[in-house]
Amino acid sequence: MRKILETQAQLKKAIKRLEFLTDKEEISSISDLEEMEIEYLSVLIEEFEEKHSPIEPPNPVEYLKYILEHKNMKQQDLANLLGISKGTLSNILNYRKKLSIEMIRALHKHLGISYDILMEDYELQL
Repeated sequence: MRKILETQAQLKKAIKRLEFLTDKEEISSISDLEEMEIEYLSVLIEEFEEKHSPIEPPNPVEYLKYILEHKNMKQQDLANLLGISKGTLSNILNYRKKLSIEMIRALHKHLGISYDILMEDYELQL
């Protein structure tokens, strides 16, 4: 029977043990049994975190802002890519206009942004 982590205390103990096991100077000094324990603890920790701290999908507008910053793109570059005016893009980035299906397709095609992210609903601020 597989044990699950149910409390923060159990989580901390599992993390501490995992850190101890993976802190060895040489990877070759890890036994097969320890390797199995590392794998087991990793799964338990991941399951606990998914259950107790689920990650919300990113807001599409905030994700676009992130893309602009991290790809060193200007708003005009993104507007050109989407075939829209810089003013329309500004309205989107300021939550005054939603992304159209054509824009979503273009963002997915040209920038590889997941449809799951782009289709997330968000409130307009009119």
